[in-house]
Amino acid sequence: MRHIYYLIIVLIIITLSIIGILLKTNNSNINSNEIALKVNGRTFSNDEFRGLISDKPHDMTDFQFTRIIIEKELLVQEAMRQKIHEESDFKKHIKNFYEQSLITALMNRKNKEFNPIVTDDEISKFLNRMNNQVEMTVYSYKDFDSAKKGGYHINEKNIKIDFSDLSDTLKYYLSEIDPGQTTPPLQDEYVYQVIKLNEIDNSSIRTPINDTMRSFAKKIIEDGKKKALMENWQQEIKNKAMIDIKEYK
Repeated sequence: MRHIYYLIIVLIIITLSIIGILLKTNNSNINSNEIALKVNGRTFSNDEFRGLISDKPHDMTDFQFTRIIIEKELLVQEAMRQKIHEESDFKKHIKNFYEQSLITALMNRKNKEFNPIVTDDEISKFLNRMNNQVEMTVYSYKDFDSAKKGGYHINEKNIKIDFSDLSDTLKYYLSEIDPGQTTPPLQDEYVYQVIKLNEIDNSSIRTPINDTMRSFAKKIIEDGKKKALMENWQQEIKNKAMIDIKEYK
């Protein structure tokens, strides 16, 4: 975890330093009484420095963190001197980092908005299938629309497997349906799959249910519902988008 904190610190310092140099915000207009730190031509105001210090790891002193700021600033200045910031690979890396950070922030924010409710009936239904075997048919489709409409499928596979051996995602979806019913389209790498539950073999001896098992089931169902909500939200974005793919020549 400490390495993650250090990485975040480095990225913050590098980003702030580059922005400050490129936009020429680091100038002599800052009153000397408002200066907290100077590294060559780079000036850190009191407010800026306090902002950096506020993000330091709890196990570091202000002095230790200040040394990190100075060391990283010197490296940034050297990189700027060598004009690495003007290289196309560097610009591409910054662009990718920026876009991925935006996506991560958006997904985290959206994930916090979803608070699905898990009922006792859902938990009981889930746990009742833990000792069962399920027979299912997996239909694969080339895209979401084909899977949604149940049109031509590119592959079909019959599977018999213990419910407990399924992935948590499939446990959730197959605990929600009864024999003869199908799951919604589920993305699997480059294809979409629709799973039909054919039969449930419940001849095995049932294991007594305890609180630990109920908590386990609730977590899987809750995560499954969240994932389904996220996927539906992303699909809504795609449905509203105007996308024009031209053939490459």
